[in-house]
Amino acid sequence: TSLMNSSVTPPIIQFDNVTVAFDERTILNDISVTLSERRIAIIGANGSGKSTFLAAIAGVLGSDEEGTRTGEILLEDSTGAVEEPGHSIPVGLVLQDPDSQVISARVGDDIAFGCENLAYPREEIWRRVAAAKDLVGPFVDMDFPTERLSGGQKQRLALAGVIAMGAGVVLLDEPTANLDPAGARDVVRAVSALVEETGATLVVVEHQHTAWEGLLDRAVEIAHGRIVADGPFEQIARRRRVEGLPQARELDDGAAGEGDAALWSKDLVTRFGPPRTISLPAGASTVITGPNGAGKSTWLMTMAGLLPAISGEIGVADFVRRGVKGPPIRWKSREL
Repeated sequence: TSLMNSSVTPPIIQFDNVTVAFDERTILNDISVTLSERRIAIIGANGSGKSTFLAAIAGVLGSDEEGTRTGEILLEDSTGAVEEPGHSIPVGLVLQDPDSQVISARVGDDIAFGCENLAYPREEIWRRVAAAKDLVGPFVDMDFPTERLSGGQKQRLALAGVIAMGAGVVLLDEPTANLDPAGARDVVRAVSALVEETGATLVVVEHQHTAWEGLLDRAVEIAHGRIVADGPFEQIARRRRVEGLPQARELDDGAAGEGDAALWSKDLVTRFGPPRTISLPAGASTVITGPNGAGKSTWLMTMAGLLPAISGEIGVADFVRRGVKGPPIRWKSREL
């Protein structure tokens, strides 16, 4: 099931005085860095330029009409060949938004998409698809409809597609952002197996640093488009830990009846799953938790008036309704 040779030297990524701007706003500002390690994290606050950094490596920054770029970005493979991104060295990019990266109607076809674009022989494609699907852990059948996958499952589907390509550089943009804790651990394990099996260079943009401890070697911190720190992953990640947060308080079961609730459901049946009776108390933070595919997002979208309910009741407190009548699915967009 080998997809690449793990003994091959991983590609080297070189930025030389790279500046990227869109609509006169500078996103990356005079970046110069060489990435030669096999496991690298790119960290920083939202809007710092991390995703643009990944897009630059992938060669998908867009045309000159969409923005401007100065400086040089080069990839060097194990044979010593040097080229700009977007040519013969396969680079796989897994985006943060799982819905934006599903291509095909069936799981197997979606995993095969990258291999087809690289013109692998048909029998080689499906050998790679099967091996990649096994690498990302327990999943669904090849014929399973992609439209029925949860957000977390779509993220693992995209990772399998990158693995099947045999990408020499694998770029992950917050790959655990839409996963439950168990799913996040599965993805980290799958990524670890990917690095060991294929020898690819791994570059990860991630906020959940603890999930990657022991796997990533180096961290580069970006702030306002510039590199502000560069060193061992644990050392750089430790600088960004948030401490002193207030502790949550638990509410007793049944403490908030409908009189104290902002939003509630009673025997609500959504597109899938059993009837659910849930109360969201006013003036409190509520966590809806459960494995990927359990129906958390579907329940929330139904409560918010974005999906129709099959049966049951949705309750909305008067201070939330502000005089609007009926269930949220019937509200106008301005009322929602």
